[in-house]
Amino acid sequence: MMGPSDLSLDMGYPGQKDNPKVKDAIQRVVDACKKAGIASGTHLGSLDDLQYWMGQGMQMITYTYDTHLIINSGRAALSFLKNSE
Repeated sequence: MMGPSDLSLDMGYPGQKDNPKVKDAIQRVVDACKKAGIASGTHLGSLDDLQYWMGQGMQMITYTYDTHLIINSGRAALSFLKNSE
């Protein structure tokens, strides 16, 4: 399991999980795990990232945070109520 935010910080690109050098480092781990016959994984917060890394061969992914689910649900309800006037 890799933490893309922690990795970006350790690599000197804090918060830049989409930095090409960070993505390349993650891909190298994914490839090494595939070659060794073990699952690679990470924790992601966006569906775009989820789809991308699944396509790159990552097999063990956790998605989103409980607080994000609650916040997003609240925002959707608030938007619905504002637009129902």
